[in-house]
Amino acid sequence: MTNNTARGINLIMEIYSVDEAADALAISVRRVRKLLEENRIKGKKLGRDWAVLSLEYTKKARGRKKQKRWEIVQKEYGHFNRYGSWY
Repeated sequence: MTNNTARGINLIMEIYSVDEAADALAISVRRVRKLLEENRIKGKKLGRDWAVLSLEYTKKARGRKKQKRWEIVQKEYGHFNRYGSWY
């Protein structure tokens, strides 16, 4: 944690390692690195290591699962199996 004073205003900036960020976010270290590379978590690369500047990130919205054709037919009519034959 660093404490900078600019014109009488105290600015406190917390800097985390990848391991600390993973523990705080309850995700894997590998996932934290991936989020840093995708710029979904604020951070700076220092050589081969990362300094995490913020623990805030937004999760991507998952797309709707595409329903298979046989599931639609089965839901509507209830008498086809997934290979198109009658029960």
